[in-house]
Amino acid sequence: TRNSSEMSNSLNRVALDIRAAFDLAVLTQRYHRLVFDLKTGSYWLETTDAKMISLGDEHSPVDPTEDDEKELEEKFNTEFQKYKDVMGDDVSDPASDSKIPRTSPVILAAKKLQRPRWTEVESLEWSKRKLLSSLAFKDIQAEHHNQKISMEAPSDHPRAFIYFFPQGYVERAVIHIRFVNGDGSLDETQKPFTIYTWPYRGEAEIENGYIEIDVREAKDSEEEDS
Repeated sequence: TRNSSEMSNSLNRVALDIRAAFDLAVLTQRYHRLVFDLKTGSYWLETTDAKMISLGDEHSPVDPTEDDEKELEEKFNTEFQKYKDVMGDDVSDPASDSKIPRTSPVILAAKKLQRPRWTEVESLEWSKRKLLSSLAFKDIQAEHHNQKISMEAPSDHPRAFIYFFPQGYVERAVIHIRFVNGDGSLDETQKPFTIYTWPYRGEAEIENGYIEIDVREAKDSEEEDS
């Protein structure tokens, strides 16, 4: 038999963490994101100092891994170096024998153009979470995804992000959670759960059953007016 109390605590923890991440983004005035590893059932909170962020490639079947993001940063730095090389060597100042670096508006904009660096939030309140062993993230979809990211995606560690904005907004997102058997396979005999977000309230609700939600459409007129 399933331990309903432990199961309820695990589901409620996800919903409460969404609210806590929303509050933290507003309190610190920094962008945050929840990162879900669908293969392991774990998730954690990350933040960045960036003033603007990109929500990633909506056509990708998964959000990037940590290695993917490092590779993208290295690619940016390599490409950007070409602009510096075109400018040539630094210029000598005959009055002081110092070097004056050549520059351009593009080079000055480097920090704004560079991809944000995300770091895990580690505190007494925040540490890496994990679903109850009998539960699994079946699939997740947020506003920046054009399709569900599934635990069966062609990736060693399929990841899905839900972004939180300092202005007081969390992406519309839907999380489907299913029971799993001892061998890790999905237990189709048990009713799944759906967790979805209310963007302007920063809240998440838990429903029984697999509920399809269009995350790119407002769920309620009250949501738009709030």
